[in-house]
Amino acid sequence: MKLQIVGTGSIPVKERNACALIDDKILIDCENGIIKTLEQQGVNINNIEAVFITHLHGDHFLDLPFLILQRTFNNPKKN
Repeated sequence: MKLQIVGTGSIPVKERNACALIDDKILIDCENGIIKTLEQQGVNINNIEAVFITHLHGDHFLDLPFLILQRTFNNPKKN
């Protein structure tokens, strides 16, 4: 199992996020700015299969809608 610490911080901390990534497929929490952070770390967000939200503080779920939208924009359905 590969555990990648995407960050260990909170919203006021600019350098870190409150997220982790397991085997490049399971995202634990989806903090504000996580899409940019994952891209900077070379993670393809289209490979994420599951997102687990540990609790309902903003620094753990605020970018979930944006992650879903970005994945949709990256993989539009062909008609």
